Order: sequence, then C-alpha cells, then structure tokens
Amino acid sequence: MNAARWASGARSPQLQEREVRLTAQRILQRHLHPGPDPGNQHPAFWSNTEIDLTGAVLIEFSLEGCLVAIGIFRNATFTGGARFGDATFNGGAEFDGANFTGGAQFAGTTFDAGARFTGAIFSGHTYFQRATFTGNADFDRVHFTGDTWFDGAVFTCNAAFAGAICTGYVRFHHATFGGDAHFENAAFLSDARFGRVTFTGTTQFVRATFDGPAQFGDATCTGDVRFSGATFNGLAQFDNTTFYRSVAFVGAAFNGNVWFRGVTVGHTAQFMRTTFTGEARFTGTAFATEANFEGATRRGRTFNPVQRDWRRRCRTTTRCGRRRRRRGGQMQGLQIPEVDDPWIQHADRLPAAVKVSARIYVRRPEEVAGELQRQMNKVRSQVKHYTDEHELEPPQSLSRQAGRVLEIDDEMTSGFTALATRVRSWWRLAVSGPTERDTLRLAQQLLDLYEVLMAPRAEVVEEPEPVTV
Repeated sequence: MNAARWASGARSPQLQEREVRLTAQRILQRHLHPGPDPGNQHPAFWSNTEIDLTGAVLIEFSLEGCLVAIGIFRNATFTGGARFGDATFNGGAEFDGANFTGGAQFAGTTFDAGARFTGAIFSGHTYFQRATFTGNADFDRVHFTGDTWFDGAVFTCNAAFAGAICTGYVRFHHATFGGDAHFENAAFLSDARFGRVTFTGTTQFVRATFDGPAQFGDATCTGDVRFSGATFNGLAQFDNTTFYRSVAFVGAAFNGNVWFRGVTVGHTAQFMRTTFTGEARFTGTAFATEANFEGATRRGRTFNPVQRDWRRRCRTTTRCGRRRRRRGGQMQGLQIPEVDDPWIQHADRLPAAVKVSARIYVRRPEEVAGELQRQMNKVRSQVKHYTDEHELEPPQSLSRQAGRVLEIDDEMTSGFTALATRVRSWWRLAVSGPTERDTLRLAQQLLDLYEVLMAPRAEVVEEPEPVTV
C-alpha cells in the first residue's frame, strides 16, 4: 500500500504539469480566435497579439482559425499533433528548429509576412494544402519524415527548400511559386510530385536527388530552370512541361527512364555531360534553339536524342534512279488558323509539288456520344476528387473540358450536318526530288510547315522511277 501511494504521488506532479499546460493552451486559443464573423470579432479576442513560445513543450496544440500578429515557436516541441489550419499570422511566423512529433496541419494557413521553418522536423504527416505565403517561405534543411502535401499552396515571394529531406511522399500539385524557388541539394527519398506547378521566377533543383519517381508533368516554368547535377534514380517525367526560358540539366544523371514528351523550351536547353541509363523519350519536344547534348551519354555511348530521332525517322538508301518521299503519321491536335490560309494549303509554299493522300472515317453518332459521356464522367469524377476528398477548388482546365464536351454535344444534336459529323483520319504527304539531298531538304521544309500537326513518326522510303509512255 505504501509503495502504491508513493508511485501515485510521484506521478502527480507530471499530471498536474500536463493539466496546467493544456489549460494555458485552451485559454490562449480562446482569446486568439476572432470568432466566426470577421467583421464582428468576439469580445474575448486579443487583437495584435504577439506570442513567443520558444523552446516550449506543447501538447495537442491548436490555433485553428486563430489570428496572430507574430508567432514565435523556435525549438518548440509539438507532441501528439499540431493544428494551425486556416490560421493567419499577420506579422510573421517562426518555427526554426521546431519538432513536430505527430501530424502537423497547416492547411489554409496564411502567412502574411513570411514564414520560417529552417531545420524543423516533421515526424508525422504534414499538410500545407492551400496555404498562402505572402512573404518569403524558408524551409531550408527541413526534414519531412511522413507524407507531405503542398497542393494548391501559393508562394508569393521566394520559397527555399535547400537541403530539405523528404523521406515520405511529397506533393506540390497545382502549387504556385511567384518568386524564386530553391531546392538545391534537396533529397526526395520517395515520390516527388510537381504536376501542374507554376514556377514564375528562377527555379533551382541543382544537385537535388530523386530516389523515387519525379513527376513534373504539365508544369509551367516562366523563369530559368536548373537541374544541373541532379540525380534521378527512378522515373523522371516532364511530359507537356513548358519552359518559357532556358532549362539546364548539365551533368544530371537519369538512372531510370526519363520522359520529355511534348515539352516546349522557349530558349536554350542544356544537357551537356548528362547521363541517360534507361529509356529516354523526347517525342514531340520543341526546342526554340538547338539543344546542346555535348558530352551526353546513354549506356556509355554518345547520346543526342534530336539527331537520333531524325535517324530513326529518316531511313535512307543510296541507290541511284530512285525517288524518295517523306511519309507522316496520324495528325493530332488539329487547329485551323483563322487568319492564315488553311493548313492543307501550307504545302503551296514549297518550291516543289506535294502529293497528298488521306483516309477518312466517318464516326457513328452513338460511338461519339458514348465517348462524350465517358469524358464527361471522367471530368465529374476529377471535380469530385478535388472538392470532396481534398477540399480544393478544381482547376479551370476541367471546366473548359466540360464546356467543350457540352459544345460538341450541342453541335451533334443541332441538326446541321456540317457540325454533327465527326471523323477520324490519316494523312500522308510526300515530296520527291532528283537526288537524295534535294529530297531530304524538301522533306525538312515540309516537316517545318506541319511540325505542329504531324505525329512524330515519319520516314523516307524509296519509290520506283515513273515510266512515261
């Protein structure tokens, strides 16, 4: 009995300290919450409050929906979870060296004057969806152990993740970087998703490491982008990414497959001394200037995908007395100019005749209707995924897709034959010349005219000399 009483008394100060901490936290949360109506703040609300909890141990801490002038949590320890969802820090927030032992919730949080998380450790899942960083955001040397979401986050100024370590899955889908983005020496040990991200300023992934799949598909990069010295150990996917300025992969190592399909580069593209170990796809990539692959290798051999793609698509022979023609595959993404001449007349600009042949299939109405319904169901499912599962606003592209589906449906049911008919087709354009060199020159001019419309599949074939009777 005496032993039991002694053990109970020994625990009592700890329990009392825990109750005191929880009570103080509840008081702080109650007085920092302005109430449900922003225009009519709660009488108990403490406006323009600055809190300094440096080195504090916080238990199940919550400031959800609170309004704080300045929040300082340097080297603080958050046990059992931390909730800052929809909170607003008007004068800055500092979490340098903080330790989040459980989950950390910052979804919808607004940082009006900058946020610092330098060297912080997040041991559980971390949520920064829809967070807004009006000032600089500093996540240098941060360690994300669990899965991390920055979906829809907005970084108005510079964002720094240099030296960050992401052990779990990390996703930045639809995030916007308004200033420079720094990911130098960052390590992504699992999946890294940057799909549909907008990078406005200079973007640096210099010497970054991607151990899992790295996905940058449909990203938009307005400023210069640097992946020099980066290492990709899994699949690297850049499909349909737009680089309005220069992009550099100097000395990068792609140890898995890499896809650059449909990529657009508005300025220089530098792949000097880049190593490609797996499959590398550059199908449909458009370089505004010549891409530099000097010193690039694939499996120990010199590698230049631009020249390699040309050799693959243009298989020629040296027999005399033969004519050669360039044959294009199925056209995709047809867009008829409104002020220019129709696309089929572009061939009139060549100094030689062009032979055109086509195979056109009229599609059945029920086939098109079924396809439209499937597309609309897909759009609705994606909208529901954003709104219900992640509480995010669906992107405008989904609205445009839905509008286009309805527009086509209206055209097909309007009774006008010209609009109601849908077709699929294959087109073949051929040129010929007296010599192989002349034929290839005309073929290149033809490719330049129809580069946007033609599939990336084309070849030079031999055709017997016609006999005149």
